[in-house]
Amino acid sequence: VHDPNAWVRNVRPFTLPSPEHFHTSGPLPLTSSQYAVEFNEVKALGRATGSTRTEAQTMLAYWSAPHPVPMTYAAMRQVAASKGLTIAEQARFHAMTSMAGADSLINCWAEKAHWSFSRPTTAIQLADTDGNDATEADTGWAALGTLPPYPDEPSGANCVYSGVMNSAKAFFGSDQAEFDITGAGSTRHYSRFTDVIPDVIEARILLGIHFRTADVNGAALGESVADFVDKNFFNCGASGQCKQEERE
Repeated sequence: VHDPNAWVRNVRPFTLPSPEHFHTSGPLPLTSSQYAVEFNEVKALGRATGSTRTEAQTMLAYWSAPHPVPMTYAAMRQVAASKGLTIAEQARFHAMTSMAGADSLINCWAEKAHWSFSRPTTAIQLADTDGNDATEADTGWAALGTLPPYPDEPSGANCVYSGVMNSAKAFFGSDQAEFDITGAGSTRHYSRFTDVIPDVIEARILLGIHFRTADVNGAALGESVADFVDKNFFNCGASGQCKQEERE
């Protein structure tokens, strides 16, 4: 399948030395017992019909379906206003969180190209070829969400949400903030930046478009990028001089 977003991995990052700066642990081996656990989890919870999802889980899944960038940046505008930031502080805050989010996506797409791992739909429909006795094929299985035309590992939504939220936490030196994130069909209120991340991890499984490992690895990658941006470009100390790693 042609990835219409493949160009993202070739963008020069704002802060990272290269698009491949951080690496995930990658997808689970197909023949492993843990892969079977994650396979059966998304197979049961993420299917379009006949799922074991609760109504609340279905709402969470649909909430996460729109593109994460406008959802996260709308939340950051709320935070900037509620925290009473000056114009200069707002500029710095939005620059920091936006660069962390952008570089998380760039690095994420480089990892997607590296691993090129199947989405749950493909994996479930072709499970009779995976060599794992604990997985069973369902050729008619379909995900609740629209199947994205690019690889599973790592989750792009989790990369960007984690990059932005961890960057915001670093900016304020605190995880505490009051904001809403409006998605498809519902609005969720948060009092901590990082409380968003477990919701997105679960939501993408419930949509049927990611295995849990891809979500967790995406969140870890975003956190690594946020930490890099903070330490090398924004947390400059009293001198105001950041130590920036040489970029390619």
